Amino acid sequence: MAHYRSRRTRRLLVVALTALVALSFATPASASQIITEEDGVIEAGEVIDDDVIFAGNTLLVDGVIKGDLVAVGSEITSNGTV
Repeated sequence: MAHYRSRRTRRLLVVALTALVALSFATPASASQIITEEDGVIEAGEVIDDDVIFAGNTLLVDGVIKGDLVAVGSEITSNGTV
C-alpha cells in the first residue's frame, strides 16, 4: 500500500509541476476598451492608449488609437490614426 501511495504522490507532483511550468509561460491578458453602442465616435483630439473593440452600426474614428482596432458594423470610418 505504501508503494501505491508513493507512486500516486509522484504522479501528482509531476502533473502539478507540469501545470506550473505551462502557466508560467502564459501571457497576461490586457484590458481593452469595449464599445457596444449603435453609433460609436472617437472624437478628434481623443487618444486611447489601449485596444478598442467595437460592435454596433457605425463607428467614426477621428482621434488616435494606440493599439489595435477590432470593429464589427455596417459602416466603419477611420480619419484618425490607429
